[in-house]
Amino acid sequence: MLRVIASAFVATALLAGCTIETSDLEVTEEEYLQQIERAVKPLKDTTEAFDRIFQKTTRRATFLDGIEKIPYRSRIIRVFREIQEVTPPPRFFRDQRRLLRALVSMAPVARAAEELAGGEEIIKASARYAHAYVLYERALVLHSSRFCLVAATSAAERDLCDPVGILPGAGYGDRLHEILARASAEFTPRAFFFLAKIFDNEEVARYLRSVGPAQVDGLAMARNEISKLVPPDEFAADHRVLREYFINVTRVSHQIVDSANNNPRRLFTLFPETQRLVERAGGQLSESIRPAVAVWFFPSK
Repeated sequence: MLRVIASAFVATALLAGCTIETSDLEVTEEEYLQQIERAVKPLKDTTEAFDRIFQKTTRRATFLDGIEKIPYRSRIIRVFREIQEVTPPPRFFRDQRRLLRALVSMAPVARAAEELAGGEEIIKASARYAHAYVLYERALVLHSSRFCLVAATSAAERDLCDPVGILPGAGYGDRLHEILARASAEFTPRAFFFLAKIFDNEEVARYLRSVGPAQVDGLAMARNEISKLVPPDEFAADHRVLREYFINVTRVSHQIVDSANNNPRRLFTLFPETQRLVERAGGQLSESIRPAVAVWFFPSK
């Protein structure tokens, strides 16, 4: 029940095609991005594998067998070595360096996850896998738009990238997308990995005791930063909806963490509340603001 309700709030899309816009890129830059896209394919394969196992596998033995067969750490190392051999154009020098740093930080986390999974410590392993994805998505949010689009491992991750076009509200829209993308990078991977179909409700509670505080921190960050924004007059009503949503969802998330620790049965009432909040806010937001808030309220599938 918990997983069915929570899944409405999480983007679990698979890989789609490259979306490089080449109008202002030199030939060497286009070729470079194609190299990066090929280099990160093992990570895209891993995302697809995790989707199959966590979202579709219903038998515990099949789940454990599938997890053990994903060579996540070795793929991270392989991607690092391939990208390290590529000389970036000046435009993408910082992007490549940032991606390499993310991969370095992910490798020991992936190793710990694999060791825990091998010992059938699935809840702890899932938390480590989630953390590795958070590290990667934190880097994606900082990449330039075109680099981010080819480095992303799923359609949902491409939502994190800065849009190539102009967002509504000019600077307001840009800042809004940035805040929501950073919040999504902290929240969504951690939510994805507790939706495994094999987890019972007690295991979901145990997982939330581990990752819940970090999720709340990400929501509180978004709440605080959105409250400081001054919207253009045309988006004043949308801004009120956003402020109310993040105040309420942060409050409910605090209650979820508390319930995971003290009263897991209460989660049955709290998860539906988070669903109602996101659906209500999404329905109240104007069509004009949607491109700036899509990463959170209308994710790709």
